[in-house]
Amino acid sequence: MARSRAVIVAAWWGVLMCGCGDDAAADADAARAIDASTGDAGPPDRDASVAADAAGDASELPDGAPSDAGPRFALSIEWTPCTAAGNPAECADVEVPVDWDDPMGPTSTVFVKRRTHATSRGQLWILHGGPGGSGRIFDSSASVQLIGAIAPDLDVYTLDHRGSGGSGKLSCAVLSRPLHTIGAEQLSDCAGELMRRQPAELRATTPTGAARDLGALIDATRGAGRVFVHGASYGTYWAQRYLQLFPDQPDAVVLDGLVFPSISPNWLGYDEVHDRLGRDLLALCDRDPDCSAHLTPDAETFMTTLRDAGMPPCPDALDPAVPLPLRASQLMKLRSGQMYLFPLLYRASRCNAEDRVVIPRITAMGSISDPGSSLAAFVHIALQLGPQSSAADAEAFASTALFDPGLGRLVALAAPVWPTVDPDPVPDEVPGGDAPVLMLNGTIDPQTPIETARAIAARLAGPHRVFVELPNTLHTSVIASQTAASLRGEELPCGARIERDFLAAPDVAPDTSCIADILPQAIGGSPEDNVASLGVEDAWGASP
Repeated sequence: MARSRAVIVAAWWGVLMCGCGDDAAADADAARAIDASTGDAGPPDRDASVAADAAGDASELPDGAPSDAGPRFALSIEWTPCTAAGNPAECADVEVPVDWDDPMGPTSTVFVKRRTHATSRGQLWILHGGPGGSGRIFDSSASVQLIGAIAPDLDVYTLDHRGSGGSGKLSCAVLSRPLHTIGAEQLSDCAGELMRRQPAELRATTPTGAARDLGALIDATRGAGRVFVHGASYGTYWAQRYLQLFPDQPDAVVLDGLVFPSISPNWLGYDEVHDRLGRDLLALCDRDPDCSAHLTPDAETFMTTLRDAGMPPCPDALDPAVPLPLRASQLMKLRSGQMYLFPLLYRASRCNAEDRVVIPRITAMGSISDPGSSLAAFVHIALQLGPQSSAADAEAFASTALFDPGLGRLVALAAPVWPTVDPDPVPDEVPGGDAPVLMLNGTIDPQTPIETARAIAARLAGPHRVFVELPNTLHTSVIASQTAASLRGEELPCGARIERDFLAAPDVAPDTSCIADILPQAIGGSPEDNVASLGVEDAWGASP
C-alpha cells in the first residue's frame, strides 16, 4: 500500500519513581477482582471535538489493525486548554477499553497532550521510555525546545502509557521509598494494594494495550497532514509492537536506543551491562594522567575500598544510606555525571570544607524528575516481558558490583509476590509495511547496549531501514551525541540533526557526517566547565 502519512516513533527514558500503599489483602479475592472488575466507566457523555468510530466492519480499521468481526469501541477526544513548560497546549482524557478485543467491557483512560501550530504540516507523536515513565517528562523547557528544533513545523503529541501519569497510574506509597530499601515485603504489600484498589488499571497496563491505544489515537486525530511520532528506549519496543499491529499505518519510524524483549538483556542483565561499562570507565580513568594521579593505586581498587567501607566518610555532604554502586550507576548515565564521578569519589574520601560544598552539586547531576512515572508500572510490565533472573543471582551480582542500578534485584523479588498476569504477547515477527526506519544507538549506552542494538537492527533490516551507531554516546542519542558546536548552542546534537533530516525526507539516506564531530568521553572538565557546573575551577580541589 502506498504511504500517505509519516510516523516517527521514539521515546526518552523516564526516571522510575512512584508511590503505593502498605496494607495486605486476601490475594485470592483480589485476584478474582481483577477479572470481575467493571473498571472506571470514564467521563460522562462528552461533546467530542474529534470522534473516531472504532465500531463497524474491518474495512474501516487502520491498515494492519486487529480486525475481528463484531462491535468496536467509539473513541472520542475532547481537548481542553493546558500548558507545557509554560507554553499553551491542549489536553484530553480519552476513554479506551481495558481490552481492545472486548469493546463492551471495562474501560480505562489515556491522557494525551498536544501543542499545535497554525501552519503545521502534520503531527509528531512522542512515546516515552521506562517502562513506567510518563509523557510528562517532555514538559520541561529543554525538551520543548529540542523537540521544536527537530520538527518546528509539526504539531507535537505526547501520551502517558497505561499505568503511568494520567493513564491509570499504578500507585502505592510503600514504593516511594529509596529503591535499594524496597524488599519482598514492600512489593507484596504493594501488590495487595493494587489488586484491591486498582484492579482495572492493573489489568489494563500492558504494552499491547498501549500499542493499540496509539494506533487508535493516530487514526482519530491525523487529519489531512502527515503524522510523525518521535521516541526511544522502552518506547522503541512500544513502537515495534505498534508496527506489528499497524504495519501500514506509518510512513517512517525512528527508534532511538533499541529494545526488544527476546533480544535485550533481562533486568539483571541490564544491571550487569552497567557494571561492565562502568569498569570500562574505570580503565579510562587509569589512562588519564589527572584521574590516575588522584585515584591510587588504580581506580577499581580505590572505588572498591570506598564501597567496602560503606561509602562515604563525608556523610554530611553525601547520604551514607545510598550504596555507592547505585549512585555510580546513576551518574554514569550522563556525560556530566561521567565527567565528575571520579572527582566525587576523591572528594568524598577527603571531605574538606570545599568538598562538602561541591559534592552535592555533583550528585544533583544524576537527578531527573518525571512526576508521572510509576515504579509499580515498571514492575508490572517487566514481569510481562519475559523470564527474569532469581533473587539469589541478583544478590550474588550485587555483592561484587561497582555499578548497580538494582533493577534485577527488584524484579526478582517481585516475581513470587506480584499478581499473576498473562504474559504480554511478544511475537518475534518482523514488523511489515514499507515504512522507512531510522535506528540510532550510542556505542557506550549502558541502558540499551550497542551489541543488543546491532542484533535488533539486523532483525529489522530492509529497504530504507538505516542503523546509525553514534560513537562516545550514552542513552537517548538525540540528546547525548554532543559536539563542540552543540555544547556552545550553535547546532543540535548529532543524533538530533540526523533525525531532523530524516523527518524532512524519510526516503533519503540521512547525512551522518556529524558523527565525526561527537566529543570523546571526558573525565573532569575545563576550568570554565567546572565553574559553571561546580562553582570551582578545579574539579578535584586544589589541596587536601
